[in-house]
Amino acid sequence: MKTLMLGLALLAWSATAVRAHDTWIVCKPPVVRSGGEVSLHVTSGTAFPDFETAPEATRIQSCGWRIDGKTGTLETFTAEKDNLMVSGRVNTDGVAVIYMEFHPKEIDLEPDEVTEYMDEIGAPESVRRAWKEAGPDAKFHETFTKHAKTYLRVGDSGDAKGCLGPVGFNIDFLPDRDPTALKVGDTLVIKAIRGGMEMESFAVGTVSGSGKVSLQRTSRSGMVAIPIHAPGWWLVRGTELRRNADGTFASDFTTLTFFVEK
Repeated sequence: MKTLMLGLALLAWSATAVRAHDTWIVCKPPVVRSGGEVSLHVTSGTAFPDFETAPEATRIQSCGWRIDGKTGTLETFTAEKDNLMVSGRVNTDGVAVIYMEFHPKEIDLEPDEVTEYMDEIGAPESVRRAWKEAGPDAKFHETFTKHAKTYLRVGDSGDAKGCLGPVGFNIDFLPDRDPTALKVGDTLVIKAIRGGMEMESFAVGTVSGSGKVSLQRTSRSGMVAIPIHAPGWWLVRGTELRRNADGTFASDFTTLTFFVEK
């Protein structure tokens, strides 16, 4: 683990703000009694963990949960001022992964916005080069798809078996341990995958419970190590931007959230 930490630390750099417009899920409270109602808050914004903009329920393609091989869906949506509340019940105890996918959406950026956007998401050099070679009159048109998941504990029994694997996202983050059991001083290792394959040199951002922002690139095996240095809600985020053959762009945004006790 020390060798892994050292190797990944050399890939890391600091950031002062997160401006990419992410969408994430938090569960309040992060522990639900057995048989109790799960209350999720879904919001989009630039200042995690503050709620900012509530996505429309019609944007959601699917919302599901998985505990130890058992699965279900959450389908009750209530619009609030700055977040969308998603509620329902799960029928078993253990550590649950809650996962949500959105319908694709299109956006156009002005040329002077593109470089900043690419810097914020850590876009690869190949994509930056393709945009530069398109020339000063090129139009930036992007179709993006968002994916978000979170982890919570239901009841006092059960474990994290079955919740740590992929949930079917185009871009997915796989934690190496139960995110609901993390304490300050622990280290969480995340693997980034696309289509089941490890993503090398993929930019992974984190926002800690203290508000500290960092950005790392994954190792050859697709992993980053995240030292847990503060309690509260944590966000792990990543965006894969790619250029289509017709000159337009497509992207997948993915986020993972978890709560660390004091």
